[in-house]
Amino acid sequence: MRDGQIIEEFSIDKSKSMILLGREEGDIVLGNPFCSREHAILQIKEGGKVFLYDLASKQGTFLNNKILEPFKYYPLRNGDVLKFA
Repeated sequence: MRDGQIIEEFSIDKSKSMILLGREEGDIVLGNPFCSREHAILQIKEGGKVFLYDLASKQGTFLNNKILEPFKYYPLRNGDVLKFA
């Protein structure tokens, strides 16, 4: 989100067990120069449950406006708002 507006929405390919999000590389490339090269991971567990995991990114990862502690799994729900950096 930027200024209260959603910048980008994406769906998750649950056939993968892990999706890398990063500034320049990864399964999902984030168009933000303040993101880390390898910023966060979406982990898909059996049964389709999805978790967000910050890779100690320099500017942080936010879930519903709360900064996440690095190296900890956070469950995601449909409609959650993610912010990177």
